[in-house]
Amino acid sequence: MMKESKRVYISVEGDVCELQYFEHLRDLINSCTEGKYKLNLSIKKKNPFAFVKANAYKAIDTDSNNRPLPFFHIQDIEDYSDEGLKKQFKALIDDMKKAEDEFKISTKLGYSNYTFELWMLLHVTEMTSPVSNRRLYLSHINKFFGRKYNGLDEYKEKDEFCDILQKYVTLGSIFKAIDRAKKICDLKQYPDRRCELYKKVKIYPDNPYTTVHEVVSKILDTCGIHRP
Repeated sequence: MMKESKRVYISVEGDVCELQYFEHLRDLINSCTEGKYKLNLSIKKKNPFAFVKANAYKAIDTDSNNRPLPFFHIQDIEDYSDEGLKKQFKALIDDMKKAEDEFKISTKLGYSNYTFELWMLLHVTEMTSPVSNRRLYLSHINKFFGRKYNGLDEYKEKDEFCDILQKYVTLGSIFKAIDRAKKICDLKQYPDRRCELYKKVKIYPDNPYTTVHEVVSKILDTCGIHRP
């Protein structure tokens, strides 16, 4: 019997890593015989307001609790101590809230502090300690993905990133990444962690922090994919 599908809408910041990651996730879900639904993914590098505007009048599927799925957006904080980047990140949240008000939909932000590299590394290792700048992810990438890159641009090349996905990102490693992400988001482990509330979005300025796992968990649960 052919499975029904669930359509998920995701806008992303990056034009390689985030796009390829979620397309790879779709392929993993759709090849899993134990899942209840297939994933019909609508994903594009686009501003979240513009993305919602282009898709808001299309059918919106429901999650496992029969609630309408949100429009997801994946974004890096980069460096919240930089006033320009902070302003840019808050403007993104403004756009998402504007989309909610104008089109009567819900949105969900999956962000990483500093960058999406943090989420990728959580598939293969714990990342509980902060780094002083995002370029320092490179040494971890080389170590845990078995590479010899001179810079992050090499890692982000389409063929290179695809090879990493194929070798290191499985449903099993995704569930491990989710568990590791929950650990670094556990306020009991970081009682002095700063938090800023902006338009009902909790922003944690200090790395490491990510909410990408919440988006991925929602997609897996919606499709009936559960940990082994």
